[in-house]
Amino acid sequence: MALGVLLDILEEIIITIRYTLTYYFMRMKGVKSFFQKLREVFMNKTIRNKILFTLAILAVYRLLVFIPVPFADIEPSSLIL
Repeated sequence: MALGVLLDILEEIIITIRYTLTYYFMRMKGVKSFFQKLREVFMNKTIRNKILFTLAILAVYRLLVFIPVPFADIEPSSLIL
């Protein structure tokens, strides 16, 4: 009786490990194809230049946000009517 229960528990553990590993390897295939697609995108010169230009514009915007504008009232109380 006890041996049968132990075998059932062991079988459930093996099934769980098998499903977990199958799920893990299926996800790795997705990650691998993602990096392959990303590499293909960056191999295309036109798309690569467009992506790099967009990132550069975003970086410039993020840097210019910190420059204060003269005569701009940034107090929250000025928004109240």
